[in-house]
Amino acid sequence: MPTSVSLTSSSAVGLNVSLEVGKTLGFTATARNPRNQVINETFSFLSSNPAVVTIAGNGAACAGTWDSLTNPQVCTPGTVGTAQLTATAQNVSSAPITVYVHARITSIAVSKVPGQAPTLSNVCLSKGAPAGPESWLYQATAMNGSNDITSSVGPFSWQGVNPTGSGAIVNLTSTPATTPALNEEIVSAGVPGLGMIFASASGLNSQTVPVETCPVQTISIAAAGNPATSLLVNAGTSTTLNATVTDILGITLTGVPLTWSTSNPISTTASGSTSTVYGSLGTATAAAVGAADVTASCTPPTCNGGIKPSLPIYPASPISFTVRGTSTP
Repeated sequence: MPTSVSLTSSSAVGLNVSLEVGKTLGFTATARNPRNQVINETFSFLSSNPAVVTIAGNGAACAGTWDSLTNPQVCTPGTVGTAQLTATAQNVSSAPITVYVHARITSIAVSKVPGQAPTLSNVCLSKGAPAGPESWLYQATAMNGSNDITSSVGPFSWQGVNPTGSGAIVNLTSTPATTPALNEEIVSAGVPGLGMIFASASGLNSQTVPVETCPVQTISIAAAGNPATSLLVNAGTSTTLNATVTDILGITLTGVPLTWSTSNPISTTASGSTSTVYGSLGTATAAAVGAADVTASCTPPTCNGGIKPSLPIYPASPISFTVRGTSTP
């Protein structure tokens, strides 16, 4: 006896699906027992609006009418509208999936939703804004020729495109469930750089739209608890370095993917790690007698990826290490 039944589709966005009139889509039903294990069951499928969507016994849905529910072959296009699909096994039903049936989409456009609260810049989103990473709300518009059919399309899928080697320049978040608009997405600041976003529905993609997280402009580094830029250290010791990073708006950033490097890895090695307090944390390890300069840079594509010209940003000065040997009395 199942305790839960779920109904899924690879094209679903949450519990919503967008489907063109006359097209078909497969759904999969799964039953689980009290221990949350998948069990074999025989399912029945139901459409709340068979004039818009019919679903056959094998879980295949038609945006219209199937010629047969036991051996579906031909899907005759129906009308634009919505229908809720459920799967049932032994009187246990799945949560309904809403199918939005629409006319053929010929183009999709992506734009900012007008009337939003102002951000620090109209050009880029700052990751380090006082209230947290900034965001913009974007909307997708679907057209059938010259007709706007967005309201009938239902959910859109959103995706970000980053330069090769870069992290997520922007983060995409669905609007809250209480928001009725299924064509909107929240785009917030991520790794400094220039990325792209696009929206898709029923297999059609929009053109990409550039979105920029405000790039790094300045870096300064200092040894923890020591303002000096030249340090004398003993071999075998390590020094923590703090990097302070600001973006082009002068906002201080944390957790920036900087690249730490050394001019003489035989004498002093350098490594970096993320930080929630500083732009980045570095560790300089004195390996052998000698001298080395240690620095941190914002180097594309891991930092400021997609920004032209593609040039690294360096501190005004590195930290210089002189490593002396240790002797045993």
